[in-house]
Amino acid sequence: DLQGRAVCRPEFLLHWADGAPDTWEPAGRVADNLVRDWEAAWWAAARKGDAGAVRTALAGGGRVLACCVDDSRRSGLHYVAGAGNAECAALLVAAGATVDARDADGYTPLHLAVGYSHVPVVKVLLDAGADPEAQDGQGRDVVALVASLRASTPPAPELLQRRVALEATAGLLNGEKGRFVGWVGRGVGVVAGQVFGDC
Repeated sequence: DLQGRAVCRPEFLLHWADGAPDTWEPAGRVADNLVRDWEAAWWAAARKGDAGAVRTALAGGGRVLACCVDDSRRSGLHYVAGAGNAECAALLVAAGATVDARDADGYTPLHLAVGYSHVPVVKVLLDAGADPEAQDGQGRDVVALVASLRASTPPAPELLQRRVALEATAGLLNGEKGRFVGWVGRGVGVVAGQVFGDC
């Protein structure tokens, strides 16, 4: 497009009922309902963070799917980051997804992963080179986003899991590799060697 982003121009491998050889056809030459069904299946898989469906779809056209955006300029990587599926994020990154792609509001996949406190996805994106200084449409980078979320999340027991995830995200953004160890049990997190109680 005019901003230098990849534009999705998929082709479909058609299996002909009359026995003719299979052919690749541009979307414009395929029945609208087939294209619509295929697109709906892809975006549903990305929005759910369905690793099996994403893996299957990427096997048939990974680079194109990894770079496609919808009407709100969100890529599959935006959706899996918001859904919190690190496996799907890694699959899309490996297929060539643009880690710093911006949606219509200026959000990158990293903004969404941070905003929903999906620490494993944050790690995948940072390891893939996502820019933590990229600003959204409101001029916030992800460090500022974490700061605002930390300030607005009260230290209530029912929010302990979210606070632990925010601390772990802040640690990753500050280069503290391995700071977030993981969840020990239901509602019990370990950050920097300290165990935080059940909520």
